Amino acid sequence: MRVIGSTVQAFLVHLPTRQVAMVQRADTGRWALPGGGVEDMDVIACGEGSAQILALQREILEELGLTSEVYELQHRAKSDYIFSQNAEMGHNVTVILAFCDSPTPPILKPQNPAEIFTAEWWPLAELSALTSTRPMVSTHLARVQHFARVMKSVC
Repeated sequence: MRVIGSTVQAFLVHLPTRQVAMVQRADTGRWALPGGGVEDMDVIACGEGSAQILALQREILEELGLTSEVYELQHRAKSDYIFSQNAEMGHNVTVILAFCDSPTPPILKPQNPAEIFTAEWWPLAELSALTSTRPMVSTHLARVQHFARVMKSVC
C-alpha cells in the first residue's frame, strides 16, 4: 500500500564510466529515473525519517536488480512538490543521489517486466542528446537535466 504524497527517485551514477541508470517504463514506453512510491510498510519498518531511503532501496532492487551493497546513497539532493493534473492533490518527489564505484557498471536486471521494460546505463556526457531523442516522462526530464549539470561540475 502506497503512502499518498511521497515518491522517491534515484539519480544513480556509475562513477568510473560516468553513466546514469535509467529505466524504460512498460506502461508508456517512456524513460525515467528509477524510483517509486513510499509505502506504508516502509514507514512501519523504519519510521518517517528513513522511509524514503528504504523505499528507494526497494525500488532500485525492483527496477534495476541492484542490492544496496552495490551502490551508496548520498543525501536528499532535490525535493519538489508536483501537482498532478489527474489528482486533486500533488505529491512530494525526493531525488536522492547514489553512486556506484565498481570497476565496471553492474548489469541492470529489472525484476518486473510488466512495470519496467528495460534498464540501461546512459553516458552522463550524452544525457542532453539522449533525452531529446528518447521519449522521457516529462516530470523526470528537468530533474535529469539538472543532475547532469551538477554531475558535470563535480566529476
